[in-house]
Amino acid sequence: MDIDNKSNINNHEKLLKKDFAKLNYPIKNWVPTTLGPNKLPLLDVLVIGGGMNGLAASFSLRAQGIQNIRQVDQQPLGQTGPWLNFARMEYLRSPKHLTGPSLNIPNLTYRAWWEAVNSGYSWEDVGFIKREDWATYLRWFEKVTGSKVEYDTKVTNIEIGDNKKNTNSDLINYYSVDLINTHNSLKNNVKNSIERIYTRYIVLANGREGLAQPRVPKLLKNLGSKKVFHSSSKINFSSFKGKTVVVVGVAASALDNAACAAEAGASVTVVARSPKMPLLNKMKQTVYPGFAEGFYSLRDTEKLDWMTHIQNQRIAPPKHTVERVSKLNIKLMLGSEIESLRETKSNLKLTISTGKIKTNMTADFIILGTGFVIDLNKVPELKKLSKDILLWRNVLKEVSNENTQTNELLSFPYLGKNFQLKSIDPSKNMILGNIRCFNHAAQLSLGNLANDIPHSSEGAQRLAKSIAADLFEEDKKVHFERLKNYTEVEINGSEWSEIPD
Repeated sequence: MDIDNKSNINNHEKLLKKDFAKLNYPIKNWVPTTLGPNKLPLLDVLVIGGGMNGLAASFSLRAQGIQNIRQVDQQPLGQTGPWLNFARMEYLRSPKHLTGPSLNIPNLTYRAWWEAVNSGYSWEDVGFIKREDWATYLRWFEKVTGSKVEYDTKVTNIEIGDNKKNTNSDLINYYSVDLINTHNSLKNNVKNSIERIYTRYIVLANGREGLAQPRVPKLLKNLGSKKVFHSSSKINFSSFKGKTVVVVGVAASALDNAACAAEAGASVTVVARSPKMPLLNKMKQTVYPGFAEGFYSLRDTEKLDWMTHIQNQRIAPPKHTVERVSKLNIKLMLGSEIESLRETKSNLKLTISTGKIKTNMTADFIILGTGFVIDLNKVPELKKLSKDILLWRNVLKEVSNENTQTNELLSFPYLGKNFQLKSIDPSKNMILGNIRCFNHAAQLSLGNLANDIPHSSEGAQRLAKSIAADLFEEDKKVHFERLKNYTEVEINGSEWSEIPD
């Protein structure tokens, strides 16, 4: 790909600016200013996360005329989202025709950007989107939509502030949020100073792992070995040359990591509990407008049925991922699991159980391609709030949680239609509801609106429009006073002689 075609991309950006002008973007800010406890204006929205969902959210908010926002991400410039961190696939799993976070603006789509920087090539010749190209597209998206992400900025604490009066003496809710600069902390190896800010709304657009922890098998939880990695870890694959690696799991991320290890020169064995390779990706059957708009309206038990069915069927890795590993002499052990594990000074000694057959082997490294599990109690910034957040298990108390997949789903937060957190105590719903969960943890409540590429535009627009409506409701007396005080005349009486003086 020739991503240095500056003339074409500059011309394309001019077209996009015309699109924005025709759409009146960005809309002038209309939200009244309210002073916080520091006598400075409260932020209207803090967006936590600078990846795809965060960029879509902040763009949608500005498109609704909500301009008093800040956006932070704990990663450095160019490293937001998983794409250049722990995502290790060659190509995106989503098909190329999906329009992603473009908010239905044709010139903002990945295809439009790709064609602008690849004028000598045909879109029809593209099979799947390269992971690195998607990351480059999102950085371009960030630039052209006017996002101002504050990198190396980590949220360490969120707490509920005292009620504050707006300009019309109505009480409104806000949050106190603590930030630290992670770049300075790492660079100077000292504890960094905390910046406390105040905001009316918070959007948690912090990715698949934002409210989750790596899923680690019980056998390995207390091992604490530097020879065991989760697929979301930073891994120096160049050190794997000539080594023996066991990868646990057969989902896409497991096979991606297996491929990286094998390509680096390791001898790789994939161990998976599943007795068969999953062949279907039933999540593809949810990519249509009816699912995006209608899933929330299903009964709670129906939502759980849908998601447990998809998880129990297991999601097949993409065809191009399987073809990648098939060329690398990787050994596959299905219907197997690590029964015992012992670390020595030089390696790891494993016993792998396949039915009644026991296989003893040694490994230099283990990679866990086992995904994530939602656990709000282990999210540091939510420490002061997590005990009050309503979970699915609090609502569906009668549902058996003996099934592992069901038990994990019941740990998801139980959200409102517009991504609002809810409280175990209904009287606190309004307080917690101004925190919007715009990440993977929204899946059981809202389907795929905040989960992946397919419905990111629909999700971001619902999020932004709902915040606009709620801000209006909170400030309605101020807006009514503005209406009563509106004095801009349309005519002055001289336009028509029949108008009396």
